[in-house]
Amino acid sequence: MDATQNTSTETRKAAPAGDRSMRPVIEHALTVYFDGNAELAGELIDRLLAEDQNR
Repeated sequence: MDATQNTSTETRKAAPAGDRSMRPVIEHALTVYFDGNAELAGELIDRLLAEDQNR
């Protein structure tokens, strides 16, 4: 493996959270967790966001 392929030691800089949405990442993780049920993952996220807005 040459130096260009060694990503384990590279430092990656994350973009500021305001510049991107975390929803797709969380929705994908929940979809995998719930055995491919994307509808359930989306519903859970929507409920959490609604709960936060009602506070």
